[in-house]
Amino acid sequence: MNKQQTNGIQGKPKSELWIPIAYAIFYFPTFEWLNAHNFPRYYIGCRLDDLIPFCEWFVIPYVAWFFIIPAMLLLMHSISRPEYRELCFMLFGGMTICLLIYFLLPNGLTLRRPVSLNNWAARLVVAIRHTDQPTNVCPSIHVASSMAIFDVARSSRAMKQRFPKIRLLFLFLCPMICVSTLFLKQHSVIDVCCGILLTAVLRGGITRWHSARRAQIPSPQDDPEI
Repeated sequence: MNKQQTNGIQGKPKSELWIPIAYAIFYFPTFEWLNAHNFPRYYIGCRLDDLIPFCEWFVIPYVAWFFIIPAMLLLMHSISRPEYRELCFMLFGGMTICLLIYFLLPNGLTLRRPVSLNNWAARLVVAIRHTDQPTNVCPSIHVASSMAIFDVARSSRAMKQRFPKIRLLFLFLCPMICVSTLFLKQHSVIDVCCGILLTAVLRGGITRWHSARRAQIPSPQDDPEI
């Protein structure tokens, strides 16, 4: 039996879905602990926040965030393991950095106002606010992880070739999720910008790593036996 066959059934590589499962075991208790014990010392806000009106219908893309993360992880795991690992690095690396910032620089918002509307979207916003306090907001995990998915969907050759329509859906939905955090007053413009910047830095790290690996591979003209 060759090495490829030992890695899985019919030559398929072993599953790496343990990565998000293992991270979830760390992330959720840590995030809940921070929400319960980490009280804001810094309040985030800027004048642009006051110019953005509240719109309860943005709760639709906001809630979609909870579904696109597992969907994108499963999809990339099935079509491209290298790009799946990049996605895991940007998602979970970004979340970890956010948690560390929340611990060192506890922050919060004062943007929320009572929701006086009475429709299903408004009631859903109220329900979300009961479970999601306006603390630990900058950088926005909602935004950083959405932009990580956007970045991988944008650059993925495998996704472009095999699932072009799903790719376009992600490319549309991820920016909408970022915008939704502003119109629901879940985040400040500052939180959103910091979340985008964090993902850009992580992508830069991946690009540098690939460049360093390519630099270590000798070119044919450098091989003395040729």
